[in-house]
Amino acid sequence: MVRSLCSVMLFFMFAACGREGIDAADREVGEAWGELATQMAGQRELARAFTTTICPRIAEEQESCRKLQETVGAAPQNGVAQIDLTDAVAVEQVRRDLWSLEQQMIRIEQYPGKYPRLASDPDLPGYLERWSVRKEASRAAQDRYDQAARAYNRALRTFPESVTNNMFLRLKNKVYLNKDQRARNVAAPRK
Repeated sequence: MVRSLCSVMLFFMFAACGREGIDAADREVGEAWGELATQMAGQRELARAFTTTICPRIAEEQESCRKLQETVGAAPQNGVAQIDLTDAVAVEQVRRDLWSLEQQMIRIEQYPGKYPRLASDPDLPGYLERWSVRKEASRAAQDRYDQAARAYNRALRTFPESVTNNMFLRLKNKVYLNKDQRARNVAAPRK
C-alpha cells in the first residue's frame, strides 16, 4: 500500500514538474511568431503602398511592379498568426512568402540606379528607407522565432520535461523558419 502510494506520488510529481518549462517555451514561440506575423503584415502594407504610388511612375519596370503586386496578393493576409508551427509545409510557405517579397523589393531598391529620373522622386527614398528598417526588423523577428523554437524543442528533450512530454503531452517539435537551422538540426547527431 505504501509502495503504491509512493509510486502514485512520484508519478504525479514527475507529471507536474517540467510542464512549466514547456509552457514558458511555448509562450515564447507564440510571442516570437506573433512578432513575425506583424512584421510580415507591415512589409506587405509597405509593398502595397509602393505599388499604388511609385509603380505608376515607372513605365520601364511595369513587369517588376506586377510581380510585386502578385507577391503581395498571393501572401496570406491573416492566416500567418494562426498556423500550426509543427506543420512543416505551412511554415515553409511562410518562409517562401518572406523570401519572395524580399526578392521583389531587392529589385525595387535598385531602381534609383537604373532610372536616374527616379532618383529625384521625393517619395522613393522614404519608401526605400522604411523598407530597409522593416526588412531588418523582419530578419530579427525570424531569428527570434528560430531561437524560441530551438528553446522549445530543447525543452521537449530535456529532463524532466521529456518525461512529462513522452508520458502525457506528446507535443511535437516546432519547425524552424531558417533553412540553415533546419539543416543543422537534421545533421546534428542524437545523444
